[in-house]
Amino acid sequence: MTKNTLTWKTLDPQSLPKEHAALLATYKTAYAKAQEARKAFEARMNADARLPAGKQLVFSYRYGVGIAIGDVERKASTSKAVSLADYLQSAMSA
Repeated sequence: MTKNTLTWKTLDPQSLPKEHAALLATYKTAYAKAQEARKAFEARMNADARLPAGKQLVFSYRYGVGIAIGDVERKASTSKAVSLADYLQSAMSA
């Protein structure tokens, strides 16, 4: 089986039709609330774990709740937003 290699781009939400933009806004509101709850849960778990300096509990929610101990370090990603039309045009011409 061949594995696809995906090239991710950041979508410019202002380029979406109004109905799609409204659905995205609804999703983003729900996601923000979920992130707030996630941060509170993870902060409490880390406070109670009392790990050595430089270590933290790390969680994955993809298949249940995965947990690991990792270094306190996060990578920042930078990406320029693109319109949906520009992305589709460039993806289809590749």
